[in-house]
This record gives sequence, structure tokens and C-alpha cells, in this order.
Amino acid sequence: MGQAVAYLPQESDEQMQKTYSNFEKELSEKIGVKVEAYQANSYNAAIEAMKNNKADMAMFGPFSYIVAEERADAELIANLNNPELEGQAPSVIVVPKDSDIQTIADLEGKTIGFADPVSTTGHLLPKSTIVKELGIGVEELEKSFFKSVQFSGGHDKALIGVVRVQYERQY
Repeated sequence: MGQAVAYLPQESDEQMQKTYSNFEKELSEKIGVKVEAYQANSYNAAIEAMKNNKADMAMFGPFSYIVAEERADAELIANLNNPELEGQAPSVIVVPKDSDIQTIADLEGKTIGFADPVSTTGHLLPKSTIVKELGIGVEELEKSFFKSVQFSGGHDKALIGVVRVQYERQY
């Protein structure tokens, strides 16, 4: 019987696929069983796969790990920090180049697209930044600040949504 690894939704570029393939091969050699992997279509899908014994392992960010620990009894076996990212902003808010949105306050009344409800950098951190910068409560942000909130299903999909003007532009 093999082991299953669930990958979170993200860019599926050639380099990432090579990294995944190398990881699976090396892990398989180390543990002596075949390792199979699949790309989950959402963070929650990866968590549910673990909960239902369809995945033995997934690589989560901080927030999604907390949710996986609660819902799927996930256990941390490795904490991977990238020292090259130390001190850099782990999250960004992107708008079209010709957008009238120039500040965080300008987001009021607009439609925003977050990556995933349990994404640290694609939901929790940007939301936290907006709350802190504007001095508003989370409840106000969630209920009345934005015209609407959407979840794209991944970081790359959120960026594509901006490019395709899926998230509202004011003219």
C-alpha cells in the first residue's frame, strides 16, 4: 500500500511539478513504499482528504494547518521556513494597473477576491492588514466594508481573477 500526498492549489508551473516529483521519489525511497500525489482543488479538499484517510500528508501554511489540526487531527512533522523570505511581506493585494484603487481605504465598497478561506497569505494576512490599517473590526470588514467577498480557490486563480476583471472595477 502506498502513501498519498495532497498538494494545495497553487501555480502548477514546470519547476513546481519537478519539485513535487523529486520530493515524491525521494520520500518513496526513504520510507520504502510508493508515494502518490495529487493536486487538491482547495485547501478544504486537502483537509477533508486527510480527515477521510485519502491523503496521508499535505503541506499547509500556518492558518490551514490550524484548521487541518482541528478538523483532520493533522500532526506537524516538519516546519519549513524560508530564510530568504525573512522580513519580506508574505502577502500582497493586487489591483489592475488602471484601477482607481490606490490605498487600502479605496477597497471599501468593492468586490475582493481572496485565494481560499483557510489560506494564511491569501486570506488571513490581507484581512488582518486591512483591519489594522483602517482601525475597523473584523465583523465590520466582513459584513459591510466590501461590496462582496469571493474566494478563487488558489493564489494563481485570484490573480487571474484580477486580470480577467472578475473582481469589480469602479468606472
